[in-house]
Amino acid sequence: MTTVYLKLSLVSSLLLLAGFAGTPPQPKINQLHNEVGKLSQEMRQLTNRTSSLERQGNLNSGSAQGA
Repeated sequence: MTTVYLKLSLVSSLLLLAGFAGTPPQPKINQLHNEVGKLSQEMRQLTNRTSSLERQGNLNSGSAQGA
């Protein structure tokens, strides 16, 4: 999960720097938008998996044998 946060931070930093560097070529902006979209999707998937694991852990904590 740390890797996803690092990627999001990197992309955010790149977008911020691109704003200071003037107007970058349109294909680069499109590429950044695509990358941010992919990272957002990955983040949603990881969040869903984490929630599922937490729920399963809570269920297992009340059981003597686990799932």
